[in-house]
Amino acid sequence: NPDAAAASSTADGGESCVSITDGVTKGVNGVGWHCKVCDCFLKDSLAYLDHINGRKHQRKLGYSMRVEKSTTNEVVSKLDQLARDQKAKMNEAALAALSNNKKNDQEIGDEDVNQFEEMVKKKDEDAAQRKADRKRRRAERKKKARGEIANTSNENAVLVGDSNIVNEAENVGE
Repeated sequence: NPDAAAASSTADGGESCVSITDGVTKGVNGVGWHCKVCDCFLKDSLAYLDHINGRKHQRKLGYSMRVEKSTTNEVVSKLDQLARDQKAKMNEAALAALSNNKKNDQEIGDEDVNQFEEMVKKKDEDAAQRKADRKRRRAERKKKARGEIANTSNENAVLVGDSNIVNEAENVGE
């Protein structure tokens, strides 16, 4: 009876009530830890933890402290089984993801596909335009380095970035 374990006798033979809160007791003997299972009083938390993990307490809870020894074959077979289970879980997850992707693909309409294709086409055109601009600027730098562009108005137009003047200068140079 845990309540009976909470009571302790005093020196004159009378009963003195002891309050128990989560294993911590405060009684005649002072503050400490009380194990209801073993009905013992421990002075500090380290002693209480040692007692909880100890052989006496574990036996009263019904646990055997003996460990069955495993053979190499048992360990290998257990590891193989765990590996198979893990592969099965991964395959299930992959199949679930694949079925979700199929559902998502079916939900996508032709309108979404057309929008995507337009976006890709626009990005390709922008990339081609940037590539052409880089090629043109590279050619101008080479001409300038060779001294072929001597007209200062063309240089100013390139620095300012006026594309009409640059285009006219290119047409005149060709």
